[in-house]
Amino acid sequence: MPLTTKAGNEVYTIPKEDVVSWRHKKDSIMKPKRRFSDKRPTWLFSLVVLLVSYSLGGLVLLQNQLSRSLDTEMKNFSWLVVVQGDTIEVDEVGRLLRQREGVKDVRLLSPEEVFNRLNQDPLLSENLRTVGPAFFPVSWMVEWLPSELAVDRQDNHVREIRQIPGVLDIAFDEKSLRSLHILRRHWLQARVLLVSLTLLGLLVALIFLGRLLFFTSKEGFDFTQLAMTTFFDELAWVIGILLVSATAGQAPLYFYMGGLILGPFHYLWWFQNEKKPPS
Repeated sequence: MPLTTKAGNEVYTIPKEDVVSWRHKKDSIMKPKRRFSDKRPTWLFSLVVLLVSYSLGGLVLLQNQLSRSLDTEMKNFSWLVVVQGDTIEVDEVGRLLRQREGVKDVRLLSPEEVFNRLNQDPLLSENLRTVGPAFFPVSWMVEWLPSELAVDRQDNHVREIRQIPGVLDIAFDEKSLRSLHILRRHWLQARVLLVSLTLLGLLVALIFLGRLLFFTSKEGFDFTQLAMTTFFDELAWVIGILLVSATAGQAPLYFYMGGLILGPFHYLWWFQNEKKPPS
């Protein structure tokens, strides 16, 4: 409808088409929308930090346990290369063994040492009661580098060493060899995963720092909030490490510092995306 207004003694009528209505529905008022990240509480990110620390701590402990088990198995695994002949022939076999690629150590064992070594095996000790050390010939004990412990490489070494003049036989525990192969494979998988996660973390850190230095205004940067955010992240990180240490063993001391590294990047993420510290 047309709008009528009065100014002094004059009455003015505004056509209907020129009237702009200011009436609106209650829900049509434009309100500033909150971003989804504004709704995320700090405790949720702390929970994420705790889960990350628990997972990474478990992975580090798993790698350390695999490494210790691998070292123990490697110390217990060796060959006995049984030889015959005079002193010159025996020494020649030892010289050829030392020259082989992948050999860690070669040591000559007397018949007494061979007997005592075999007598430590519960399965063989009962059968050895009827024989003495004189029954066993001189043998070379061969220890290998980890790179040569693959089953196929060991098979190649067995075939080639048996062709050396003076070698009667080669004795080693095949079950122990296969166990070493499995432990080494799992250890390598855990190591590759840790290195990959470390490189990924460095890449993300470089991206955050690059955005902060070249594409983000420094106005409003609050060092107090930075310290508080880092403190809470470090607290959550330590709780995660303590949990995994209680279930899987003591984690390295340096690993407790993960929250001090993650906390500043947590604050930088909020600062670059929200322009305000986490609440």
